[in-house]
Amino acid sequence: MPLGNQTSQFLANVYLNPLDQYVNRELRPGCYIRYVDDFLLFGESKAKLADMRRAVEASLEGLRLLVHQRKSRVYRCADGVTFLGWRLFPEESRLARDNVVRFRRRLRQMERAFREGAATREEIRARIHSWIGHAAAGNTWRLREQLFAQFTLVKGSAV
Repeated sequence: MPLGNQTSQFLANVYLNPLDQYVNRELRPGCYIRYVDDFLLFGESKAKLADMRRAVEASLEGLRLLVHQRKSRVYRCADGVTFLGWRLFPEESRLARDNVVRFRRRLRQMERAFREGAATREEIRARIHSWIGHAAAGNTWRLREQLFAQFTLVKGSAV
């Protein structure tokens, strides 16, 4: 099934429902957030979170799934955590730097493709609006203004 397919998102929610039930009913963390296959658990102590991690890994083994070892870490909330393209802090959220760098690179590629006639204005507009929809979830107005001020489509008008 292709990544990003709406069916795969639905099936991930169905397949991981037992994990959700287990975490919420048995582990009872301070907060639990899951989107498809990415999830966060919040707790008061590092030891309790380590216990929860082992329990989640055992639960996922029953579903024939593994936790990605490099991406599974315990963070202090004050230090922030990256989740779904955002850097989350207790009082604010910021667009993750990697997200901005990748989009800037894509903008350059789209600008080049437009100049060479390999992409239409509408194709570029759709891709840009998709990213804006994601970025607009936070206070990113100034960032978006700065990004788009750096790029123009050669045929005379901006997107």
